[in-house]
Amino acid sequence: MELMPAGTVSYSVGYASIGYDHFETEITVSWHDGGERTQLLFSGVHDRPPAQVVVEGERLCVVAQYCERHQEACSSVPTCYRYDVEQKQFVELGAEGETVPR
Repeated sequence: MELMPAGTVSYSVGYASIGYDHFETEITVSWHDGGERTQLLFSGVHDRPPAQVVVEGERLCVVAQYCERHQEACSSVPTCYRYDVEQKQFVELGAEGETVPR
């Protein structure tokens, strides 16, 4: 996929069932910026696989579903990132679209 300013970004999604409709997922992205780069964007347990990667403008978002116990309705929770050219990595954005402090 093309994502500016990072350029061509590829990703891999690995997940496994851990029982009771829960899944453990890891999502890794790769791109070229002055050399080959990789970054783990998501590692966690969620419901109803697989977690997805979507592009929204210049943002890369990971969407996972979480279900309340004994409920059929699930919530999709996105975590979005923008590419920081200076750091040469994806940084998480908060709900307001601002970088999340670490």
